[in-house]
Amino acid sequence: MVISLASLEQHAAPLSAAAAKALHLLMVMPKDATPAEIARLPFAAALDKVLARRKKKMADLAKSPITADAPGCALVAWVMIDPAQSVF
Repeated sequence: MVISLASLEQHAAPLSAAAAKALHLLMVMPKDATPAEIARLPFAAALDKVLARRKKKMADLAKSPITADAPGCALVAWVMIDPAQSVF
């Protein structure tokens, strides 16, 4: 029996159309990201909808991630990180 593990690919460039066909996406944003920067992210409209539905604010992403099904059947998770904090 062959077990295959998930792999993580990190790219600094914006999400390409080919990558948008992925089934699972992790959107990691800096804690100080501006609303204009977040609006340019893929599936930003889906993020706005899920935040409104759950009565959360963008700043809540720094405390815990939020996931949602995006158009095209992809599962997207958004999280904000504070680069000043320890990774542990």
